[in-house]
Amino acid sequence: MIDNLRSVGIEVYDRDPETGKQIHFEEYGGHYAGSLDGIARGFPEAPVTWHVLEIKTSNAKGFKNLQQYGVQSSKPEHYAQMQQYMSWSKLTRAYYICVCKDTDEIYGERVEYDPDCIPGIDAKVYGVLNARHPHGIDYPENSFECRFCDCRGVCRGNAPVEKTCRMCAHSEPDLESGDWKCSIFRKVLSESEQETACDAFQEIEYVRN
Repeated sequence: MIDNLRSVGIEVYDRDPETGKQIHFEEYGGHYAGSLDGIARGFPEAPVTWHVLEIKTSNAKGFKNLQQYGVQSSKPEHYAQMQQYMSWSKLTRAYYICVCKDTDEIYGERVEYDPDCIPGIDAKVYGVLNARHPHGIDYPENSFECRFCDCRGVCRGNAPVEKTCRMCAHSEPDLESGDWKCSIFRKVLSESEQETACDAFQEIEYVRN
C-alpha cells in the first residue's frame, strides 16, 4: 500500500530516519506504546499537510459498514488509535486506508484530531495498567473479537489464567521505569522471570464476563 501511495505522488515516511525502524511512541515506561504505519503528505484534500497514516484490512461485511458509517462509528478502536497517534506526533490530521480482503477495494478517509478524545483514552489506559482485578473485555460472546481471541476460555469460561509473574497478585508494573516489580521479594523482575512464576505465585482475581 505504501508503494502504491508513493507511485501516485504521496510522500510517505514509514521509518524513523534515526533508527531505521517504525516511528514509535511510548508512555508509562513502555507499558503503553504504539508504532505508526507512517506519516504522509500530498493527499488531494490537503496536499501540504502531514498526516498520520493508518492502514488496515477488513472483510466485505466490515468494509461495507465502514463505507456506510465511517471509521469513527464502525471502527471506534481504529479511530481512538489514530487520535492517540496524532496526539503523540503533534499532527492534526490522519489518513485512514482500509483494504477489503475479499475484493481489494480501497477505502480512504481523512480524520481530524480531536483533543477531547485524549483524556478518555488516557483514563482507560491508566485504569488498565493499574487494575488489580482485570475484567474480561465487554464484547458480545459471538463477536469477531471474541471468537478469535486466545483468552476466550479465561474470559468466557473457567480456563485457568496463565501462571506467570505478570499474572501474580504480588507483581505490578512500574509506570515510570517500565519494569515489573515483585512485592514479596522486593525486586525488579527480569524478562525471563516474568514469563514464569515462583512458588509464591498467587493468582489475581479475574472478573469473568
